[in-house]
Amino acid sequence: MFAMHGKQQYRAVVSLLLCWCLAWVPVHASAAGTASNTPVQRTILLYMIGSDLESEGGFGSGDLEEIMSAQDSPHVQIAIQTGGAQSTGWNEVRRFQVRHQMLQERANLGKRNMGAQSELADFLEWGVTQFPAQEYILVFWSHGSGSVNLVGSGLSVIGPDEIFDDGLSVAEIEGALRRVKERAGKQFEIVGFDACLMGALELTKVLRPYAHYLLASQEVEPGGGWSYGAWLEKLRLKPQLSSQELGRQIIDTFFESHQAESSDEPLTLSLIDLEKVEPVLAATQQWAQASKTLLSRSPKAAAAWALSRARDESENYGRGGRFDYGMVDLRDFVDHGSNRLKAVFPASAQQPDIAAALIELRSAQQAVAKSVQSAVVWQRSSQQRPRASGLSAFVPNSFHILNAE
Repeated sequence: MFAMHGKQQYRAVVSLLLCWCLAWVPVHASAAGTASNTPVQRTILLYMIGSDLESEGGFGSGDLEEIMSAQDSPHVQIAIQTGGAQSTGWNEVRRFQVRHQMLQERANLGKRNMGAQSELADFLEWGVTQFPAQEYILVFWSHGSGSVNLVGSGLSVIGPDEIFDDGLSVAEIEGALRRVKERAGKQFEIVGFDACLMGALELTKVLRPYAHYLLASQEVEPGGGWSYGAWLEKLRLKPQLSSQELGRQIIDTFFESHQAESSDEPLTLSLIDLEKVEPVLAATQQWAQASKTLLSRSPKAAAAWALSRARDESENYGRGGRFDYGMVDLRDFVDHGSNRLKAVFPASAQQPDIAAALIELRSAQQAVAKSVQSAVVWQRSSQQRPRASGLSAFVPNSFHILNAE
């Protein structure tokens, strides 16, 4: 998420008031989990690396306030870990349970690195053990920077923790999820990223063994992020919502909230069925292999130039200023790339192997479009992002394409 500085003064006041209130919330030893022997329907685990989103904008405290605005549900438990920001109440790692529209502190862990794999894994194990449920939802809250770490940018995939100047990589997220699955035998129904640029194909491959759905944005998110109060209230009123229905509610309330504030902001958010991403991965690999064949046969690097142009023409996310995150819409890039490559090889100049590669390219292009449509359960995008399909991919910039071996 990126901060919106127009809200910073309000958020800062909220942050101070919230920190003061937390000091007076009572903690009860009997608060863990549910009093019944039957697990509740859902446990929501929220991992909030505050970063400058909290220290400069107070956005984390604002979202906690939204969460507390929702009435309790006997069918839902919410556990939260906060930290990683240079501000009062966030410069130490703290764990909370949401009860009676209040944050009840369960632990103050002191100075610990929220950007460490071990810290995330400890929180997840604690959450699934202390708050047993039929289904678990995990939400990451912080800055996001796409599916790969940016060389020299100082940014990680999720974070950073301002205290330790460290964020979570994709490998660290995968390692924490693997540990929870191996030790506690738990899999997540939804893994969501209330963060920028995380609706990426590469991430679906990593999450597939540990979750059923990915909920994330292709584009940069506004600092206010998801509309927690709105979708938690909908879940309270209809606890029988399926994961797909809940994901749709999160997406729809996100759009309703931010479009009411501004119609000029580019927005995307999508729910991806991780059990349906294998055909997307296979079709993308098929397309890449056909492209590689054409790259090796094109004169004077013409095919490389074609792919470079396709990358620049495709709908891209987070590009601007001194950063190029390399995230483009998968389907749009494949369409532009296919059209550009076909133009490099006129029919009169085609050799048998080139003709076969072009046929393979066309088949893969169609397979990518069909499989993406199947895997993306629900997605919305604003008018500024008309070609968003719901899934991005990392594509190197033009320099790397033109200098590829």
